[in-house]
Amino acid sequence: MIANLVLTFEEPVNILKASTKNVGGVAKGDMILEFKKDSAKKEAMKAYLKEHGIEIEESVDYVDT
Repeated sequence: MIANLVLTFEEPVNILKASTKNVGGVAKGDMILEFKKDSAKKEAMKAYLKEHGIEIEESVDYVDT
């Protein structure tokens, strides 16, 4: 999904953290993504993820521990 996002919008996305597991044959998990700060495409990219069934939540204070 992230690869398709990058190809569709021709803009990089950083995966800061990810954890996934197989639950009944379905991949479930969390990812923390970083979009370019000055991106004019950020809202469209978030809408693309939602349209493809990805739940998103914005965090402005992410700190890796």
